[in-house]
Amino acid sequence: MKKSAFFILGILVVLFFTACPTEPKDLPVNTIRWQSDGSGFTQFYTNDPQYYDYGFWAHFVDHSENETFEIELKRISGYNHVGYGMIFGADNASTTRHYVFLITNTGYYYIYSRDNSTYKDITTQENGNPWIYNPSLINAGNNQINKLKVTRNGNEYTAYINNTEVIKFTDATVTGGNRYGPYAGVGLAANEDFPNTPVDLRFRRIP
Repeated sequence: MKKSAFFILGILVVLFFTACPTEPKDLPVNTIRWQSDGSGFTQFYTNDPQYYDYGFWAHFVDHSENETFEIELKRISGYNHVGYGMIFGADNASTTRHYVFLITNTGYYYIYSRDNSTYKDITTQENGNPWIYNPSLINAGNNQINKLKVTRNGNEYTAYINNTEVIKFTDATVTGGNRYGPYAGVGLAANEDFPNTPVDLRFRRIP
């Protein structure tokens, strides 16, 4: 075979592998719980299959003299239909008595109370679905910041998404709890893509 033929064959081989890149390798399995990301947000990150269908939360701060709970949050990656948000009004003596305010990147929000193993929907619809769809309120998509806020006057609460009121409710499931913080939800195995695509969420409390 002539040198020119070898040269042409070499070019074709290079073009073939350029056009058909190898599959990316899996990311290393890792979990980061409530660590600073260096840009003012607290990060939750996991691509560990043992955490499918889990919920994680933390207490940012005890608002012992403040009746407003407020947080900014964004999703970097992960299944967009899974809720994330904040716990608020948390009982100072327990980690399992609080309210939960969640949104999804697809335009839904949901509020419920938890009293140890008892859960109660705060948001409701006539069809029984407690998730409320209002995409005009929520900045959809990854890397979009949303703001959740709840004000309290005794047992009366008002919840806001991006400064727009979404619901007023009266409830005494948790009375006088002052702690609040981030909540991270992880989807089912059928929905998440671990370890290739992690659940990566960021939260920033508003003093």
